[in-house]
Amino acid sequence: MEKGKPANSIPSNYAEDNGLIYPSFVNSPPKFQNGLNDLNTYLESNVRVYLRDIGIFQNNSATVLFELTINEFGKVDSVIINESSAQTCGFSYECHHLEDEIRKVIEEMPLWTPAMYNNASISLRVALPLKFNLNENSIYILPSKYIFLFNNRK
Repeated sequence: MEKGKPANSIPSNYAEDNGLIYPSFVNSPPKFQNGLNDLNTYLESNVRVYLRDIGIFQNNSATVLFELTINEFGKVDSVIINESSAQTCGFSYECHHLEDEIRKVIEEMPLWTPAMYNNASISLRVALPLKFNLNENSIYILPSKYIFLFNNRK
């Protein structure tokens, strides 16, 4: 599993909207289709859940902080799993399968509307915190801006 910078490295000048945490200097943040509902629908429709995932997460939820770069054309360029509750909650190695599956689905997303700064589209690194729990053959992914504690959060 790739590791990024610690979550406390996210700068204090950031904003949160549509499930994303992004630098506040941008005029408009990147946006997936029509927003958060479309993002959830896309993830829930495309993440493959296996029986072993259900066995591991059946009565548990997990939280993962993904960092992704959305380029000036709206393509997801890179996805890093920055922080995960599964890394510290004593789950076995198999629990990371679902995180990796979500990462792959994010990497293959259709184009986003790119971030804008000074009337130009720009490449931007954003954070996407997700909380998920499993129920039978479905995955419910709930973005939450209060899951991870950032040292610089106001």
